[in-house]
Amino acid sequence: MESRTLQLEEQNLKIQQEMLELEKQRFKWQRFSKKRDRELEKLRMENERMKLENERMALELKHKEMGADFN
Repeated sequence: MESRTLQLEEQNLKIQQEMLELEKQRFKWQRFSKKRDRELEKLRMENERMKLENERMALELKHKEMGADFN
């Protein structure tokens, strides 16, 4: 009976160790995922900034062309 109890305790320790390793892996993945999400958001914002800058420049050019038409 004691050996069975000992076996169960060892098995329990192994399971706890595996749970800890899985938790470490999950934490690493979350950290990586959040970093990647921040990088993607930064790229999205940069793309939006460039899009707005292009629109501004197009409007400025159109305004200059219209001014040249009146002269």
